[in-house]
Amino acid sequence: MKIAIASGKGGTGKTLIASNLALTLSRQGMDVTYIDCDVEAPNGHLFLKPNVDREEEVYLHFPVAVDTERCILCGKCAQACMYNAVAVLKEKVLFFPELCHVCGACKLVCPTDAVMEEEKRIGRLRHGSAGEIRVHYALLETGVGGMSPRLIKKVKEYCSSGVSILDAPPGTACPAVESVRGADVVALVADPTPFGLNDLKLAVNMCREMGIEPVVLINRAGKNEDVVRYCMREGLEVVGQIPNDRRIAEVYSSGNMVVDVLPEYRGVFEDIGKRLLSIAKEQREVRPPEPVEYKGEISKVAGPVEGKKSKEVVIISGKGGTGKTSIAASFAALSSPVRIADCDVDAADLHLILNPVVRESGLFSGGLNAEIVQDKCVGCGRCAQECRFEAIYKKGERYAVDARDAVFVP
Repeated sequence: MKIAIASGKGGTGKTLIASNLALTLSRQGMDVTYIDCDVEAPNGHLFLKPNVDREEEVYLHFPVAVDTERCILCGKCAQACMYNAVAVLKEKVLFFPELCHVCGACKLVCPTDAVMEEEKRIGRLRHGSAGEIRVHYALLETGVGGMSPRLIKKVKEYCSSGVSILDAPPGTACPAVESVRGADVVALVADPTPFGLNDLKLAVNMCREMGIEPVVLINRAGKNEDVVRYCMREGLEVVGQIPNDRRIAEVYSSGNMVVDVLPEYRGVFEDIGKRLLSIAKEQREVRPPEPVEYKGEISKVAGPVEGKKSKEVVIISGKGGTGKTSIAASFAALSSPVRIADCDVDAADLHLILNPVVRESGLFSGGLNAEIVQDKCVGCGRCAQECRFEAIYKKGERYAVDARDAVFVP
């Protein structure tokens, strides 16, 4: 049984809930495995404090060069690459590993088999135990951010036949999608703030697009009427609420377990665990995603700034919930004139503070959808054999593409 703890934004308390839930279920005599899917910034082990007894490295085959004796500089490799990671010049081929998603398209379309690949480490897995809890987590190598779903898929191989708690990364992009895929129940953690509600809506839509009807956990519960009203309107079950107790924050910030330091909260986690285990056995109807609406005055968007290039300040952090958006908004209020870009495209929140007038909006597509033309398909299965994303599956006597996994290859 797989229980995924996820959210649309960082800092909502996923790890707090996932780790305390794992400990609670384990103490009830259940066979529990804790899987930290946040491979870019895993921190569940900081609370469970497992004894790591084994490590393994994860490698993928990356294109690095071409065999100059075979290469005819036809340019098909560059045409097939959807990430601009290959460039064919007059006399040579260049590869840009920082852009490569290791889809294998360049090697597949090369008519002379000239593309050469080498193994490259994308991360390492650590395995251990915290009491009776088996703990597995991964560390992504720096500079291979596009490989997060591959590493997440690898660490998920260690889900057990008992209860597996999957601590998902924040957001709604590929890492979060891969983390919750195949879960028996997905609990979305939200806090009762405008940011929490905005990002909860995005996460709910993500789950429903995947054919999953999620449930909601409210952390730092207090004045949460808007979140509760939204859940009621969308038919989302609230399976538990963690009070806005300063003592919980103090325990968490010191790397300790709430159910140990504050025993009065053991019952809260026991009730949450009991309900999640019950829901995981149910067949639940999946409601359609809520349409996203953009409100505001529509006019011509401002053009680029003329003259010399302005200075840029980038605000980042290693984890969610540290206050990036608040600091960016404060800088914007102190600076004039200023132009701001919210690069958190998974869960953009800056507009909730700045309340801008929407001058222009629209859809953006960064790629193409792949599909199999059934009239031409002979059912040989080569597409499924070649696909490195496991995006091709057999449907009856034919093959089809799971668009959630697909990378377009001409």
